[in-house]
Amino acid sequence: QMCIRDSVKRIPAPFFAFGGMAFGQGGGKRCFQPGAWEAWLSARSLENAAFGRAEEKMIILIGGESHTGKTFLAQRLLERYSFPYFSLDHLKMGLIRGLADCGFTAESPDALISEKMWRIVEGIVVTCVENGQNLIIEGCYLPPERVRLLLSDEVVAVYLGLSEAYLSKNFDALWKYENVVEHRKFPEDRPLEAFIAGNARVRSACAAWGLSYFEAGETYEKMQKDAIAFLDGKAGLAWRK
Repeated sequence: QMCIRDSVKRIPAPFFAFGGMAFGQGGGKRCFQPGAWEAWLSARSLENAAFGRAEEKMIILIGGESHTGKTFLAQRLLERYSFPYFSLDHLKMGLIRGLADCGFTAESPDALISEKMWRIVEGIVVTCVENGQNLIIEGCYLPPERVRLLLSDEVVAVYLGLSEAYLSKNFDALWKYENVVEHRKFPEDRPLEAFIAGNARVRSACAAWGLSYFEAGETYEKMQKDAIAFLDGKAGLAWRK
């Protein structure tokens, strides 16, 4: 069960009945079963429409394999939209350094780290939607099969990837640009084959779940521009050009 703060009872009780799912409003919290997120968002949209409220907010999730340009895109969007951004690498290292045992280490597989951190990431997104805040979240730890359940008018996701042809031709250049935004103390040393396989997995998952995927085929910059153009077209963002 998930509960979120609800300091003011704004929506009449009938709005909280969707396909047999009951939504409780007690003790200053709004609680619902996992999977009811989309229905809750629908209720909020009905409420905002009924009261003529503008919804000038967006949570942007940027996923993809390592070294695909997620942090660089987040930095460009910060400058373009004035939205703050948060790196999941910082959350990962904060948990590792702040807890005696968070269930993973810096060397753990991405899938394990994603699983351990997901409820925290989900909670951040839910809180931002509840509070009407803009935020960009970027990192490797955004599994498409889970992210798809968060998408709404207020939550949008894009995934970045590098084609096999691009990687084969530009593999050495990846290390040249890895510190364009941040200075990494411990560079990655995975082989080309691992990067090709990782990008292929993200590409397949995005295709399976219908998520927006942008891939560098010939040029890296075109991928970035295509992703930005897509986000510019989203409601509430186009006016920030």
